[in-house]
Amino acid sequence: MLKRRARAAGHAVGAGFVEAKEWAAHALGNMACGSEQRSAQIFQAGALPRLISLMTKGATQVQRAVLETTLRLAAHRANESGCKQVIHGGALQPMVFLLKEGAAEVVPAAIAVLGILVTSSKERSMQVINAGALQPLVALLKRDSDETCMSAALVLGRMGECAATLRAQIVDAGALSALATMFKGRSRDAAQLAMATMMTLSGKSMEYWRGHMDEVCVVGGFRTSGCPNDFRNG
Repeated sequence: MLKRRARAAGHAVGAGFVEAKEWAAHALGNMACGSEQRSAQIFQAGALPRLISLMTKGATQVQRAVLETTLRLAAHRANESGCKQVIHGGALQPMVFLLKEGAAEVVPAAIAVLGILVTSSKERSMQVINAGALQPLVALLKRDSDETCMSAALVLGRMGECAATLRAQIVDAGALSALATMFKGRSRDAAQLAMATMMTLSGKSMEYWRGHMDEVCVVGGFRTSGCPNDFRNG
């Protein structure tokens, strides 16, 4: 019965009016919520390719519904089977496109999915970087929306936690200077998250950064070619 419902909703995602596609995507997300068994049945029913196809082609509300369902599918399969199926299913390139070109209300949902995929996994973090997500994530640190810049900082921090080589790549992409922009005109929560992410990526303590607030508070205060080599340590 559940597999039949998953298959029917999966077909509805790929056909019909915008409202029907949005409803079908939400229906799949509700099925997946809190149940690894139902998530597995959704994968088995072949719904994932249809969801992915709408990430860049669907209306804004459909894209958001699809991303929310993809998040649940990845999250409820223990960060292994579900995450791997989402990545191998071809979801990374559409999400990178959304980071660059997506509507403002869609971008945080795409970042949230990437955040699940990279958590505690050097392999998946590398796959996300190789798909071209690094530079768009760094650029999003300068977005007007606190939600967007904080979500991007969280993803970069999670990737940096996985390996020193990843931290070096993120630093070389200009993340520290971009994080510095979050100390001007942002909420206290955004500034605190920026500090924590800078500590993760640079290997420097909070005491160090507190003693170098002149560097932190000036936009573009780091070297234009990247950051000093010792920022890569840790």
